[in-house]
Parts: sequence; structure tokens; C-alpha cells
Amino acid sequence: MAGAAVLGTRAAIRTGAGLVTVASAENVVQVMQNSVPEATCRVLSDEEGVLARSSIFEIARLVKDKTALAIGPGLGSGGDVRDVVENVVQEYDIPKVIDADAVNAMADNAELLREKKGEIILTPHPKEFARLIGVSLATVLKKPLELAQAFAQEFGVVLVLKGATTIVANADGETCMVAAGSPGMAKGGSGDVLTGVIGGLLAQGLGAFESAVKGVYIAAMAGEYAAEDMGEYSMTSMDECDRIPKAMKEMVCGCGCGHTHSCDDLVPEMEPEPAPAIISETGREDRPRLDEESAEEPERVKVITQEIPIIKPEKTAEQAIAEIEEKEKTQEFKKDENDDGPGPDDPRPDGSTRRRIG
Repeated sequence: MAGAAVLGTRAAIRTGAGLVTVASAENVVQVMQNSVPEATCRVLSDEEGVLARSSIFEIARLVKDKTALAIGPGLGSGGDVRDVVENVVQEYDIPKVIDADAVNAMADNAELLREKKGEIILTPHPKEFARLIGVSLATVLKKPLELAQAFAQEFGVVLVLKGATTIVANADGETCMVAAGSPGMAKGGSGDVLTGVIGGLLAQGLGAFESAVKGVYIAAMAGEYAAEDMGEYSMTSMDECDRIPKAMKEMVCGCGCGHTHSCDDLVPEMEPEPAPAIISETGREDRPRLDEESAEEPERVKVITQEIPIIKPEKTAEQAIAEIEEKEKTQEFKKDENDDGPGPDDPRPDGSTRRRIG
């Protein structure tokens, strides 16, 4: 399912990941190169569109210089997908997000996580979580908080159990419940966006638990903004993805301006402008002070200013032309006074003279 890969990749880029590489089957890569030109793409071995076992060695070469990895959205099932997922969990010592079909590939095999390398974040919805731990969906819905906490501590992972209130639990017993988002997010693709957001934060160096909590909040707020603009019925997962920048600004600064200051501090009153500085002959900046006995300021770079003379023309072009014409008329008038009559070389039959201007 190439669309899931597109959403996850776009979300990771929007969240701030510097370079995102998509490794998948050839038919998916063709879609990616047209849909997300910012991403680099690598073709993996596949059999009828599903990753083949030989792709394990190809992934190993690609992961060497990466800072985070996400697997699952649109991955499909069957074939050698289970082997590929197991290899990713056990072999690469970088933080990983495991979602969707990658979680399904671990169904009834959660013990695999005891042999993991690197920090792992799992992001199942209730039905996927039920398959993972081998219980009914009704059981998960009855006590989601207790099961999420127990699972995270048992296997030493960060678990993001998605829902109207998303539960984020880690191995240390810390739990965060994020009650944000919109009912319009209950559509295919929202989970893929969340995977991309969390993966993008991991790639920038945040810890697993922090990336999960902030990622859930950013994706939820992007969904709320999409609902405001498009309506809950009409919004799509791509609309969520396009509003990640607005949610990111809110994370940095409450007013959405993108600054790191506290907006509440700036609204009531602005800081007074500094008193004008006077540059003395010693090159030090002398400024009025409240405490005249305070320590002297350090020497500053001496500022030397020099006025550059402005060169102005003595006369304008119109004035120069007028003077030339006036001079020509004067010369012509004087010549006429001194001319007694037509000469043999005068080209004009009436004997008048006129100075030619070339």
C-alpha cells in the first residue's frame, strides 16, 4: 500500500527530519518518487509486491548511516514479511517505530521483543494490540491502561495505544494520556502520519518516550486544525499531514509564531528600548547607567565613521543642451553680421549661411 508509505514519509519530513530514505518494493518506489520528491528511495527485493527474504541484507546496508527507522505502514503481510520484521527488531541498534503490518507480523510472538536492539516504540490500535498479546479486542477495550502499562514494563518498550485518548507508556512505569485530536482522524492513514511524526522526532535525537508523547500530540493537533479547516467529515490524512507545521509551531511557542519565547511575558508590556549609545574618543561605549559605581564595561571595538562626499554634476543634461543651442545661435548671428553676400562656395542659392551641427 504505497499511500501509507507516502503519508508516513511526508509526515517525517514535515516534522523536521533532514533526510528521509524510503526502502520498499519497486512499485512503491515509483509512487514515492512522484509523490514525495524530497525523499530518497531504494528498491528492495520483492515477490509480487511483498518484501522477499533477500531484502534483509539490502536493509542492513541502508541502515548503517541512519539515526532512526520506521517500519510497518503499507508493508503488507505474508511471504517473508515476518522474517524481515524480526530482523529489524533484533539487529539494528538505533531507535525504531514499529506500526501497522509490522505489529501484525509479531502477532502471538511478543517474546521477540526480549531480544531487541535499540529503543523501540510500538504504535498499535486496540485491535492490533489484541493480536499482539493474544487476547480479545473486548479485553483490551475493557482495561487499556493496565494492559498498556504492563506490556511496556514487561518488554522494555514504549507502547502507544491509539484511541480517542491515546495512552503512551514506557518501561519505567511512566504513562501519559493524550486526550487531543478530532473524530475526523478515525480514517485510514492517520496512523501512518503518526508513525512518520514519531520517526521524524527520533531521527532528530529525542528519546523514545519523549518522541512518542510529543509525536502523539503534534499529530493530534494537526488533526484538529484539519477538522477546523476542512470539517470532520471531509478531512483526510493528507490534510493532517499538511498541518503538521502549524502544530509544530504551537509546540515551540503557544501563539504559533515559531519563537522560543514565552508569549505571555511579551503581551503585557514590551522591554524598553536601550538608551542611545555614545562612542567616545577612546572607542568605549558610554551609556547612561542607573548605578554609576558599577564595574566598567569591557573595551569595545572602536567605531570610526567617515563621511563620503557625494559627487554632484555641475549642471543637468538639459542645462548643457540649452547652453550649446544658445551658443550656436550666437555664433550664427555673428556670422550673419559679418557676411556681405553669398560667396562662391555657399551651397545655398539665397546666400544665407547656417552652421551645420553634426
